[in-house]
Formats: sequence, C-alpha cells, structure tokens
Amino acid sequence: MNDFLNFSEIDNVFFDLGSVLINLDKNRCIQSFSKLGIKNIENLIENSFKKGMFYQIEKDEISSEIFRDEIRKISDSSLKDEEIDAAWNDFLLDIPEKTLKLLQFLQKKRRIFLLSNTNKIHFDFIDKKYLLSRYFELCFLSYELKEAKPDDGIFEKVLKLSKVDPVRSLFIDDNLQNLQTADKFGFKTYHTVKNISEDSIFDRFMCL
Repeated sequence: MNDFLNFSEIDNVFFDLGSVLINLDKNRCIQSFSKLGIKNIENLIENSFKKGMFYQIEKDEISSEIFRDEIRKISDSSLKDEEIDAAWNDFLLDIPEKTLKLLQFLQKKRRIFLLSNTNKIHFDFIDKKYLLSRYFELCFLSYELKEAKPDDGIFEKVLKLSKVDPVRSLFIDDNLQNLQTADKFGFKTYHTVKNISEDSIFDRFMCL
C-alpha cells in the first residue's frame, strides 16, 4: 500500500468518492438536521454515518422514502422531502475543479471507475451538480450493488462487472479497511487522507 507505483503496470484506476473526490462536512450535516428538530442526530451516527439507517440506505436495505419517513419519526414532524434531502446533502461540500480536470485527463490515459459507498439521494445530488458519472466508464455504487465496502461481496461484483485484471488495477480510498480488502483481491492500493487534488499522487497522474 502506497509503495512505489509503476504506472506502466496500471491499466485501470478505481476511485472512492467521499473525501477522495468530494469534500465532506459531517458537522454541517448534523447542524442542519438539528435545525429540523432532530437534536440527538449525533447519537445515531458512528464512523461517518456507518450505523443504522444511515448505513442501511447505502446498501439499499431501506429506500429513500423509508429513510425520509424515519427522519420524520425522529423529528416528530411532517418535514418535506426537500427539507430532509437538503439537510442530508449538507454532508457534501464540493468537488474541486482541479479534481474534475484530473478525471477528464485520466479518461484519455486509463480506464477509470468509481467505487463508492453512497446512497441515491447523495449521488443524484452530486451527479446533477457535477455530471460526475460522465467521467467514469462505470460507477459502482453500494446502493445499486446492494453491497458495501469493506465487504468482499462488493469487490467480487466489481471484478465480475468490470472484467478488469485486479493486478493491473489501482484502488484509491481514504479508508484502510477498504484498501485491505482490495489488496486481498489483488488490487494495487493507495491510501490518501485528503482530496486527490491535494495529494502527491495528483502530479504523478498528470505526468502520464
């Protein structure tokens, strides 16, 4: 992981979404839900929404409609769908222009894919704002695959659907558990703790 990467041995690049491509702000989301009357929202959250209904919606175990109904129950109010979605989407900040330019550049150099634990409300919002899916050959989204990282199942489906050789594939993520599973399947892996546009690998990509 993060050892010397020989890009001549990499045909495919898989990007995580949150924190790698799009900047996030969990506290802003919590504040927005609090303003809607959900005062204990932080007690429902563990490891960036990886608990309860926030995790279930990412695996499509509950629909967007059921998610909103659960929020209404917690708030004990008849919140509109738009109000709930706006608060939920306040988790998302921006995709830097530099990041989008990198994706546009890489399209011409390698096969690039998105592999993300996300939900329909978030991804619809992001894709409408940034037309993000146009940059990728395929988008592997947890709520569509009904599997989530770091479980083996999502990587098995990704390999089956993409038909890539994992040995010639690079997976970039901010979560070490996700990278450990990818490594087990033979992927080259790269750990970043910042947006890809601010990581040292950015310049290496741009020199391809």
